[in-house]
Amino acid sequence: MGLHKLLFKELWYRRVNFVSSILAIMIAVATPIIFSNLISAYKRQRDEIFKAAFKEKEKLLRDAENRYRIATKKFGYNVLILPKDQNIEDFYADDYASKTIPQDYVDKLAHSGVLTVRHFLPSLKQKIRWPEGHRTIIIFGTSGEVPNAYARPREPMMTPVKKGTAVVGYYIHKNMKLKIGDKIMILGRRFAIAKLMPQRGNKDDITIWLNLKDAQEILNKPGRINAILALQCVCHGGDFSAVRSGILKALPDVQVLGIDVRKIKSRAEIRATAAKLTKQALKQELQARDEQIKTLQKFMNIISPLIILASALWVSFLAMNNVRARKYEIGLLIALGTKVRKILYLFLAKAFLLGVVGALIGYAASLTFGVLYGSVVSALFDIRLLLTVLIITSVLTIIASLPPAIIAITTQSADVLRTE
Repeated sequence: MGLHKLLFKELWYRRVNFVSSILAIMIAVATPIIFSNLISAYKRQRDEIFKAAFKEKEKLLRDAENRYRIATKKFGYNVLILPKDQNIEDFYADDYASKTIPQDYVDKLAHSGVLTVRHFLPSLKQKIRWPEGHRTIIIFGTSGEVPNAYARPREPMMTPVKKGTAVVGYYIHKNMKLKIGDKIMILGRRFAIAKLMPQRGNKDDITIWLNLKDAQEILNKPGRINAILALQCVCHGGDFSAVRSGILKALPDVQVLGIDVRKIKSRAEIRATAAKLTKQALKQELQARDEQIKTLQKFMNIISPLIILASALWVSFLAMNNVRARKYEIGLLIALGTKVRKILYLFLAKAFLLGVVGALIGYAASLTFGVLYGSVVSALFDIRLLLTVLIITSVLTIIASLPPAIIAITTQSADVLRTE
């Protein structure tokens, strides 16, 4: 009988031993590969989750910043641009500037490239005696906001007053019992009431807002304004000196006042804090996932060698049992003149076959686990890894089976047969 035929008959006859060895090798092969694939998949998921979370939190940050922006718009405009020759004491006393500047200064500022301010609002404000209403009022003429040509468009902070209409302050419409749609005369011009303002507890309660062109006409100041209101952009921080220098560079013959610098700083701090908290949350999430990966890596580094060692010992133990069970057969073969190298070949060939079959099944098991975990086979299959596993497993199985094989070939046939 040929050695190959004898080998396969041996495998079939002692199939329990063969299957046990295959299972041990399969576990030894599959465990480190599964751990490695699991770590790789976890890293990919970590990156995907992190990217998705980063995008989502960036969106939340933008939404939060936008909400803060809308909320802080309640502070109102915080930058006031006045004519250079305006006396500030008179301005505070009268609550309006007696000097004027050209209206086209607004367009010049909007196209100057200054990025520290936005929401430019030209205005013409003056306290007058209103003969038709028999009282003193403040006329506030304004057009729509002029956007910064170099900044991202934003929602206007103030709705422009339509030409021919008026927005009336609280005490004026309350005392005169005015309603929306009523017509009023102001310095000889007729205006339709478009809106009645609620009580604000300041000079807005005795103010009438008009379209800027209408206000210029009734005040006899065509093409002139006496103030530009603006809002500092917090994207460049809360440094008001940078705002002032930027505006003065574009408009040298004006003066720049901060309406309330504390509001500017508060606005900057709110949005800076929102950005900082979001970045910290992302960083903490990434660190937590990295720690989980490191823990899994450490566990793999400990458990994989133990499983491989246990499998090798198990294969060696089964091979030794096989030698003991076949000692009479081995002694008979030697007595019949079978060469020692053929008997050694028989045992090592069996070990090699165990290594190849166990490696293939173990690698297939690791791929199956990867697919069940959600990965794609094409992404997991690596021919170089498979060849490496086949070679290493076969060599280790042969090494584990070598001591029993040496014992087998050193068996004295006469002693065995005498015992038999």
